[in-house]
Amino acid sequence: MMLLNKSSMKLSLRIGIGKENIHNFWRNNYLFVCFVMASFDTSETETEQPTDIKEITTETEETFTQAQIPINNFPSSVTLRRQINFEYQEDEYLEIINCAFVGNTVVFPDYNRSRLIISTVDSNDIRYIDMDYYPRYITAVNDNSLAVACTRHFVIQIIDISKDTVVRTIKTSSDCYGISCADDKLYVDNVDIVVMDVDGHVLRTFPSPGVDLGYLTVDGDRFFFCNAFTLFCCDLNGNVKWEFDKEDYQDIYGMVTDSKGNVYLANADSDKILVISPDGRHHKDILTGFDSLKSPISLDFDKKKNRMVVCTTDNNSAFIFDVTYNS
Repeated sequence: MMLLNKSSMKLSLRIGIGKENIHNFWRNNYLFVCFVMASFDTSETETEQPTDIKEITTETEETFTQAQIPINNFPSSVTLRRQINFEYQEDEYLEIINCAFVGNTVVFPDYNRSRLIISTVDSNDIRYIDMDYYPRYITAVNDNSLAVACTRHFVIQIIDISKDTVVRTIKTSSDCYGISCADDKLYVDNVDIVVMDVDGHVLRTFPSPGVDLGYLTVDGDRFFFCNAFTLFCCDLNGNVKWEFDKEDYQDIYGMVTDSKGNVYLANADSDKILVISPDGRHHKDILTGFDSLKSPISLDFDKKKNRMVVCTTDNNSAFIFDVTYNS
């Protein structure tokens, strides 16, 4: 069995190879998903002056104290809800680098088999939707539908999973990578960031703040991007408000926000999930209690029910967690 070599992955990213070459690297490694569960004491939240945060502002810099970012806005516990096991043959490998809650289901793009894997949150039922294209990145559009970015095909498909039908196929001008939906608008990493409605009409574009951005998410009036080394917090026009760039967190990929406005990052290099406060000034590692969390690459958050799903590169399972807060 071929295993992921994280040192090789980091070297490939550092020498600046293109997105598709990075994805080709993934295609030569088994991609798995694993679980770890942890409850942690939020009193240990890091609050030192964050020299690694670069805030872009025209106003006088404020002094941030712990009282300005209530610690109870961070989760107080993260508890396993259920495990989802993927079926695969011994001579094949999975390539699942994204996931999304869609209503009461969680969906995974199975790239090598050109299909979507769909599981209900509360049962072991798993079904599949075959696709005409290779799915890479996904985002929920509503409780029944999702948008699927098919990177190599220059296509985004809107799929109604309640009817197993393709509602719409949207052609893009180039490879489409990260994708997020908010207020019936799709935000797509397509060289520049393209904002379109769910019918595929382009509304506007703006430059990407970094190179090789594979994951992005929209939260209210904030737009988050990351490459392997830096998280960018921007407004909805792409103007950078602050950056999180810390030496200990170098292989960051999937990201999501929770109901409190915190940002969660999948940190593949250190086998951790990182939680960052809404202003980028405080951070905390979670799911650190067991060695079984190996190279997390993607995650999603159900803000209505405070649930999180995590995918990793070293297992054939995904895991759904219940997240609780002190208030």
